[in-house]
Amino acid sequence: MKARFLVVTEDGCAPRIVASALTGGRKWTRAFRWGDIAWTGSGPAGRIVVVFYESDGKLAGDTLAFAPPDAATFRAALGRMATACRSARGADERILASTQREVKSCYFGRFPQLQLEDGGAGRAVLTILSRENPQTNLELILDRAGSGGDDDWGDPSVAFVFADPQLRSIRIAGAAFELDGAAVPADHAIAAFGETRLRITMNPFRGGPVGGKGAGSFYRRLSASGVATLSLLGDDKATRAALHFDAGPMLAAGRSAGPGLALAA
Repeated sequence: MKARFLVVTEDGCAPRIVASALTGGRKWTRAFRWGDIAWTGSGPAGRIVVVFYESDGKLAGDTLAFAPPDAATFRAALGRMATACRSARGADERILASTQREVKSCYFGRFPQLQLEDGGAGRAVLTILSRENPQTNLELILDRAGSGGDDDWGDPSVAFVFADPQLRSIRIAGAAFELDGAAVPADHAIAAFGETRLRITMNPFRGGPVGGKGAGSFYRRLSASGVATLSLLGDDKATRAALHFDAGPMLAAGRSAGPGLALAA
């Protein structure tokens, strides 16, 4: 395929790609927004892979690969553009994502990782993608504990979701966790969904001590950390994959994006 770009509306934040086969023939177009970038990483032959959020605002979907002459400069420019375009949106702008099952959900234009159900009256979900794989995420789910004020939320449930088309051949048998490089024993359950997806659910109320200071919920320890690491282990206890999540910065951004959502420690 060969492609060219046309910069269109929103002060350069919404380009449109026009592409056709190298031999000519049918053309196709796709519009996207820099503010919808969910993840960037390295691909084969020095390419930069860019993944955009789906319309629900929290899951990584459409993927484009770029082949710039200077990958580091290009990636840095992408980051600046994505930040500027997202910041240009209204501080309180919310985008409707779904009305399925009579439950409306929306996300913040400036912070699509944070999704609210029923306008935040029932549930808030913060989704953090791993550095290594946009299909692997750390998910924090907060439910209303009652009918009180803005801070009437229970402790969040915490889960890691890992997706890979080769999941069966990887043969994951266990998981280990680190917070800021320190091992954290924590109760958890692993469930497989089909042949491509694992969900690792943390018990938020139990776990081993951190730095000799005693046990607390995994979330409470997570919220005081910068980077969370999930290691997927095989039958031989060898690490099959190590995935890193920038939990601290994302939680801080979530607190700013959703006032009153009790995302604090």
